[in-house]
Amino acid sequence: MNLGGVYYTYPGASGALNYDYFEIAASAGVSPIENLSLTAAYNYSPEYFGDSGEYHYPSASFEYAIPLKTPIALTLGGSIGYNMIEDEATFGVTDDYTDWSLSLSANYNILNLSVAYVDNDEPGKIGDAGFIFTVGASF
Repeated sequence: MNLGGVYYTYPGASGALNYDYFEIAASAGVSPIENLSLTAAYNYSPEYFGDSGEYHYPSASFEYAIPLKTPIALTLGGSIGYNMIEDEATFGVTDDYTDWSLSLSANYNILNLSVAYVDNDEPGKIGDAGFIFTVGASF
């Protein structure tokens, strides 16, 4: 179980915009079978970005380490979350919305490569679906 908090601040932004806010995050995970991890999480803000009221974000995710007999480690992952913002009109949206992603990561020695497809059920209002490519190194 993890519990934490984050304070988001936007230096230089007008205080009248009310961009700064605090968020609490909690999560818990299990590994019901070998190579599979499941996580449930919940984020909450009493006064979200732009003075938009309470924010609730329950989510769930998984990671599955694909068993290979090679030096490359492949991991399949996915997530789904449900955004509930008290005053969604602040963001041009009138409904709560769901976001989700599906990813594949490859690791070899210090090199990390990942591709993810992300989407939501409010196309054009929250952002269009798309791919995110990541390249990294761990040492």
